[in-house]
Amino acid sequence: MRDQNTRLGKRLGQRFLTLASVCLLVFTASTAQAAAFLYTVDPGQGTQGGVRLIDKAAGAEVTAKGLINPGIDSTHKLQGMNGAAINPTTGQVYAYIDVRFDDKVNPKIDIRQFVSFDPRSGQITLLQVDEGAAVLPLVKALAFGPNGVLYAIAASGVLSTVDLATGLLTTVPGIALGVGTGGSESIAFNLSDGKLYHASGSVTTKIFEKIDLNALTVTNVPLSGTTALAAATLALAYDATQNAFLGFRNDGVTGQYFKVTPGGFESVVSTMTPSPTAMFVLDTDLLPPVVGFGKHESHVYALDRDGPYLSQLDSTTGEEIDLIGITLSAPDPVTGSFNLTGGSGLAMNPLNGELYATLVVLGQRSNHRLVKLDP
Repeated sequence: MRDQNTRLGKRLGQRFLTLASVCLLVFTASTAQAAAFLYTVDPGQGTQGGVRLIDKAAGAEVTAKGLINPGIDSTHKLQGMNGAAINPTTGQVYAYIDVRFDDKVNPKIDIRQFVSFDPRSGQITLLQVDEGAAVLPLVKALAFGPNGVLYAIAASGVLSTVDLATGLLTTVPGIALGVGTGGSESIAFNLSDGKLYHASGSVTTKIFEKIDLNALTVTNVPLSGTTALAAATLALAYDATQNAFLGFRNDGVTGQYFKVTPGGFESVVSTMTPSPTAMFVLDTDLLPPVVGFGKHESHVYALDRDGPYLSQLDSTTGEEIDLIGITLSAPDPVTGSFNLTGGSGLAMNPLNGELYATLVVLGQRSNHRLVKLDP
């Protein structure tokens, strides 16, 4: 528990051992690779789009959260999300979102937003907003490289880099991508070989290829195995724990969750609904360190060190199944502030089962407060 790099038991491939009488959580030693969570993004969860935590083995939804977009209100309606990718160094997700603005003066003006968001809370930060001026591009796919550069496939099918401040594209010279039928494009980086992989097309012409951005070469990867569904790949993400890509395709009726190796061998995992517009894998090493564990009404919780969040964990696997924002019911009596910026401890009272935490107010480590939490 002293190791601040330990986020969840599953981060190091470990399991929780729970002694219910004293609620002591013990980690067993392991050298397994860090765990990684699969998320999908779609515009169907709530009115602002949603992010879903997916069971990688079964393709089933574990939990879903609506995206919290400060640029959407009663007159702004979500139209869709054009690609999303996770920064492997920060854990923040970047995406392009289309919004439709309806009023009596300017009916149906489309607005494109370039945003970042936290996949655990769904909180969106607007980075650039294009109100009908056609400045921000229409993109079909996004993927971060291991160097923190964001790559995109533009509507024209050209590979480009994305400016993280403005959302504008710059063409990568010397790369000619294969073009499949059906108009859909997906990209994802293989962190093992450093190559960018590209899936394009559906029935007539289906392409899977790897791109060496140093040598500026594109190599076709022949597909084999079981595809079962003649449809385009709409989302693709690389999972280092399996050294494989996880993908989603849809033929308009059925959604299919599948796996494909860097060598092109495909295998179907399950059907999946709703249809995501993007997938990404969050390595648990990117999650904030935790500063305490506690049990309340049969649920196991962890307290984030760097933010006012309480994570509800699966007591067997250590997976985060829900994220709860912590708010004060009244202003802090000393500072008068509601601003919580982290925590430093969490424990359960074994006599009555109540959960207590020490929280930090206004970012000052000297401003510690002991509070009782109601999850």
